[in-house]
Amino acid sequence: MVDGRSVAWGAVVGLASLLGCAVSDGEDTAVVVCSSVAGTLEGLVYEDYSWNEPEPGEDPTAVGHARIQISQSDVEPFTAMADADGHYSVDLQAGVWNIYATDSMESCVSEMGLSVEVVACETAQLDVGLIDCLLGR
Repeated sequence: MVDGRSVAWGAVVGLASLLGCAVSDGEDTAVVVCSSVAGTLEGLVYEDYSWNEPEPGEDPTAVGHARIQISQSDVEPFTAMADADGHYSVDLQAGVWNIYATDSMESCVSEMGLSVEVVACETAQLDVGLIDCLLGR
C-alpha cells in the first residue's frame, strides 16, 4: 500500500525531472536543485488607457488574445499569445528580455522599452498595459 506522502514525493520527483531539476530526499524533505538555464515569464495584458481608467478598487480590463513581442539582442524576436483572459506564460532562457504588447488587431499598443529579467528556475511576473490606440477607442 502506498501512503499519501510517498505519492506526493513521486509527484515532486516527476515534476522536478520535467523542469530540469535534481531532487534529493533528506529526512522526508524535498530539496529541489535546478539545473535548467530557463525561467518563466508570465503576466496579464490589460487596458491602461488614459480615457478609460477603472473605478477605484475595480480590476483593469484584460485584453484577450493579445500579442506579446519578445526580443533579446542575440535571439530572433518572437511572439507569444495571451489567452482569452489576457494571461500569458512563456519559458525563456535566463537574461533580460524586451517586451512589447499589442491587442489582437495590432491597433492598440503598450509602451516601448519595457524589459524584464528572467532568472533560471524562477518565474518573473510582468503585467503589460496597453496605453494607446492608433485610431483611438
